[in-house]
Amino acid sequence: MRKTQKSKIVILSILGLAAVSIGSSGFATWLVGINKTTETLTVEALVDNSVNDSQYIEISVANNPFHVAETTAISRDDEHIVGASAKTAGGSELGVQTDALKFTINNFTVLIGKGVTNQPTK
Repeated sequence: MRKTQKSKIVILSILGLAAVSIGSSGFATWLVGINKTTETLTVEALVDNSVNDSQYIEISVANNPFHVAETTAISRDDEHIVGASAKTAGGSELGVQTDALKFTINNFTVLIGKGVTNQPTK
């Protein structure tokens, strides 16, 4: 091949690539440039009746310490695997509290929705 023929091929390749690049950029700009500024939409909504069939119990407890323990001492023997004593030696036994599992309720409220057909009796 001659030098002029090679240079023609290179120049035509560059011009073809430039034309494709300009064409694709122009097409993308044209697509992005199309603006739709207004839209009219009509919505028809059908709404069903709602029924409040909720049942809530609200309890507030006094802010006193709540002890999880035994109320009386239990000796650790063959019958009982875990014992409970007033003083825990080594932390292997549970403690004893006279007010264990006792708490004071300040407020007890039951809220029942108007849509409840089977109202609780207890």
